Amino acid sequence: MKKLLILSFSCILIFSLYGCSKAALEKEPVVIEDSLEDNIPLSEPEHEQDTQANDEEPGHKADAEVNPEDTSSDIPSNDRDQSDNESQETPEPFKGIVMLEGMEEEVNYLTYQSEYGYQMAYDIDRFTVTSENGIDTYMAENINPELYPYVFVNIYKSKFDDGNRDFSGDLKLFDKASNETVTFSSPMENVKLGNYDAIHYEYIHGNQWNSLVRHIYVISLENDYYVIHTNYFLEASEGYGVRIEAMLDTIVIEEN
Repeated sequence: MKKLLILSFSCILIFSLYGCSKAALEKEPVVIEDSLEDNIPLSEPEHEQDTQANDEEPGHKADAEVNPEDTSSDIPSNDRDQSDNESQETPEPFKGIVMLEGMEEEVNYLTYQSEYGYQMAYDIDRFTVTSENGIDTYMAENINPELYPYVFVNIYKSKFDDGNRDFSGDLKLFDKASNETVTFSSPMENVKLGNYDAIHYEYIHGNQWNSLVRHIYVISLENDYYVIHTNYFLEASEGYGVRIEAMLDTIVIEEN
């Protein structure tokens, strides 16, 4: 088995060097490896999600559990299930304010309750939530993938390897075109996401208006850690970049 989190933090980020204007630049997975489980890709959804309807309802995990001792055996199981489902609280949309280029904008939010132990409010007018292969994806519509890089947030949860808690060191990027791994000494900074301490890596792939901008955050807990990968383009920094930061600041992690 491969070991990663021994003395350093290594994130394998697969990308193409053929130009920041191509969708292929960000269509490959980001992978963090550890010795406790198989590789978990932090990947962008497939092309069919580009045309996915914006009004698709995200899935929500119910918090409450049925106590068998409190359930009457005289009630048929199908009726009990229906009653339990109706009793669950469905999150209601709410409004929030974000500052965009010095001006306030009202945004419609909905809180997504993830099966991976966290909840986060997201902009329901601009993002659609899906969950697949251990990854929650908050995806914005892309009207022209050949011109615009994808705008999304990916979140997944993993366990520490052998109890090690140290995230440090360089980020390793894998160039699929040359089939080589290149190590970058990217500055790592400590930031806050809501009430949580996180480490942060930022990569800007060029200086064109549609150059890809990637952020990777890691929130360390006692036994687990969350990896958050955000993606947008340079001209959208004051738009989608600010909106995504506002979403990440609402993250709440369940206590174990």
